[in-house]
Amino acid sequence: MATVLVIDDDQTTRAMIGTAVEEIGHQATYALDGEEGVQMVKSNAYDVVFMDLAMPNKNGLIAIQEILEEFPGTKIVAVSGKDTEMLERAVEYGALKALTKPITPKQVQDAVEDLLQARPTGGWDDIME
Repeated sequence: MATVLVIDDDQTTRAMIGTAVEEIGHQATYALDGEEGVQMVKSNAYDVVFMDLAMPNKNGLIAIQEILEEFPGTKIVAVSGKDTEMLERAVEYGALKALTKPITPKQVQDAVEDLLQARPTGGWDDIME
């Protein structure tokens, strides 16, 4: 069983991602913003991190940079519904996948399985899924 951290300020999105993760047998943990998410990554090991990009206190782009500076092997899925340009930047910063909201449970499950199998397709191609 893998551990997945879901960092998103939107309760509905957090719940959907978490439920999708749990349906395929993994454990979901939650953070409400980028600041809390970075702190959680510093104190726990996660197999996959879902990162919303538009959040209060610390946006996802800054959080991705901070996480990858300290833990360069972290497998991050960037998620945003507001700006595909931010998703492009997230991939440039090191996110392995980028998904545009609204996302589906199948997209979540496919992303988790791809990253756990260490065969991410990654990058810009996933943004338009």
